[in-house]
Amino acid sequence: MRPEAIIDPLFSIVTVVLNNKEGLIRTAQSIERQNSSLYEWVVIDGGSTDGTLEVLEAYSKITSVKVSEPDKGIYDAMNKGLNLCTGSFVVFLNADDQLVSDALQSIFEMVPDISDLDVAMLFCEVNLLLPDGKVRHRSVLDPERHLWHRMPTSHQAIFFERQTHLRFQYSARFPVSADYATVAEIYAASVKERAALSLPIVVSETPIGGNSFSSSNWRKLLTDHWRIQTEILQVGLSWRLLSIARKLAITGYLRALSYVR
Repeated sequence: MRPEAIIDPLFSIVTVVLNNKEGLIRTAQSIERQNSSLYEWVVIDGGSTDGTLEVLEAYSKITSVKVSEPDKGIYDAMNKGLNLCTGSFVVFLNADDQLVSDALQSIFEMVPDISDLDVAMLFCEVNLLLPDGKVRHRSVLDPERHLWHRMPTSHQAIFFERQTHLRFQYSARFPVSADYATVAEIYAASVKERAALSLPIVVSETPIGGNSFSSSNWRKLLTDHWRIQTEILQVGLSWRLLSIARKLAITGYLRALSYVR
């Protein structure tokens, strides 16, 4: 449902959640600290039974759209949210991800005439929250040099031009890396000069670790990435093999830190 909506919001924030009320509270609190005239919040719940819906009700004043129904997985839910957005740029901030204070205002002030900006994606910086309580800052990588191997930044720090994103939605063909596939598709289809703009500003904080680094997920990730590099980015065999080797090295490092079970 959509209550009184902000007319032509600059940003649409999409949150996908399933039985994560504590994480949703942290996400909602971070959104509540933003300039309310700049955003709409679209929440797609997969049919939670743990009190998540009660949390949404408590934050109804900042929720523009709320849908609660079963879905076919996280990327299906994200596509649902995308199709309900009305903002110029869309960012995905799932339960337990957080915007830093005044993140949206900072982007608005940093980019002149952002409403008329002819760019497919805004790449921003992110803080990764590690299981041991440490924070790792991630700057934006040059997509021309790094997209063949990985995302230039975290998905939670990418603002997609909405009309472009509607053309390139998340595909079920990539079970764990449809976000990487979408970024690759948009970048490959765009004129280089308007593919992406990198902004030297931290906009979000996202926890990493736990099940995200399970061995089974890493196997799926490697398979997805191989196909993305082959089918979308058309990366040569030697570079694809190098990419796998680098990711396996990262897996070994994470195992040493007991992040992989």
